Amino acid sequence: MIARRRSGSRALAKACYNNSVNPIDIWQAAQVLINQHGEKAESVAADNFVQFQKVGDADSAAIWTAIMIAIHQLAKPSSENG
Repeated sequence: MIARRRSGSRALAKACYNNSVNPIDIWQAAQVLINQHGEKAESVAADNFVQFQKVGDADSAAIWTAIMIAIHQLAKPSSENG
């Protein structure tokens, strides 16, 4: 489980680095989506990813990928996070 968590964290870091996005902003966006949409937050993020991917905006799609990863990490039970 730790390896999977680190893999997700690496993907998140890569998306942030490649797009000059502050990782804190990604985590905050993920938390806002969770607060607003609950269990549907990851689906909402995925919908945004698809919309940007369809119009060829790879940078925004990558940011939404990072947000999806963060939502997935935040939604895990605490026993899986640490």
